[in-house]
Amino acid sequence: ASLRHYTAARALRPGNAVVTYNLGATYNRMGDRDKSFVLLAQAVELDPRNIRAAHHLGSVRLGQNRLDDARAHE
Repeated sequence: ASLRHYTAARALRPGNAVVTYNLGATYNRMGDRDKSFVLLAQAVELDPRNIRAAHHLGSVRLGQNRLDDARAHE
């Protein structure tokens, strides 16, 4: 259900960092790290002060065994 809601919200507000972060986090919980990474990276780009998005982005990279990229988001 949350995937559907966040997808609809992002269609209405594509430049909203919080909505983009929530959609990326949802994909991560579903195990789709590639989609999660893209969305979380966009969330960080939209709001570089979003510590949760940056931390989550690093965690996704760690889960993909991309340690150098993960360290960049610590």
